[in-house]
Amino acid sequence: MKNYNHLTAEQRYTIDVCTPTKKSRKEISDTVGILEQTLSRELKRNCGQRGYHWRQAQAKTDDRQRRLRHYRKLTIEIRNFIRTKITNKQWSPAQISGYLRKKGEPSVCVETIYAYIRADKENGGDLWKYCRHQLKHSKRQVSAPYTAVQNRTMIDERPED
Repeated sequence: MKNYNHLTAEQRYTIDVCTPTKKSRKEISDTVGILEQTLSRELKRNCGQRGYHWRQAQAKTDDRQRRLRHYRKLTIEIRNFIRTKITNKQWSPAQISGYLRKKGEPSVCVETIYAYIRADKENGGDLWKYCRHQLKHSKRQVSAPYTAVQNRTMIDERPED
């Protein structure tokens, strides 16, 4: 059975052992128990200058997971920062996100900040009142499902005039 989840260190070791041999990617992916496109993606993302090595690949993957997990996390410090900038200086979520990114601090995207403001509003908070547009942009009209015209007359059945 094929594994559709993330690769383990053992699977990466098997790829490392099989890569120098003259096996095709299909044979290697069958040996490891993964899809062929997963193998291609693994080799593309985690190859070094001297080829694929399983320890280097595992280190790159661990670093990517560690960096992304902490980078996008909405921590208490970031929440407090968002709250003070919106209430005291009336910064927009785009300004907050851009400022954090420019200073090299842990940042969150604009949509995450809007989601935080909406959640605060649903819980009875007043953070949304300090936004410049008070979250009015989120109320976009969704088109109604198509309904045919009732009692319509086909064009060839209409009078010529």
